[in-house]
Amino acid sequence: MIRKAFFLLVLLSLASVSFAQAPASSNHSKLEWVSQAPVKLPTDAKVRSGHVVLMLSLSETGEVTDAIYDSGEQALAPYAIESVKQWKAKPYLIDGKATAIHVKLPLTVGDTKK
Repeated sequence: MIRKAFFLLVLLSLASVSFAQAPASSNHSKLEWVSQAPVKLPTDAKVRSGHVVLMLSLSETGEVTDAIYDSGEQALAPYAIESVKQWKAKPYLIDGKATAIHVKLPLTVGDTKK
């Protein structure tokens, strides 16, 4: 059974990608990313920064099996999806068993402080 998991928070230096994560309960593991690819924007991209929310599906092994646009700056979505599909998490455990999950992932791409 697939369950919704947690929000994520991380800052990636090249793309300034961040996400927030809620604390794990006692019978659920904490979602931990073991590898993350930065969001790469083409030099001619019209939109250079903004927020985008993706819905991810993660397999029992922590592979991102699907990523779809949910909301935010739609022009950034294809680049965020391409990047996030390369990410890998530790297997997510529920009651000690690796479980496939869905995760809502809010991202900040680029420098939004300008």
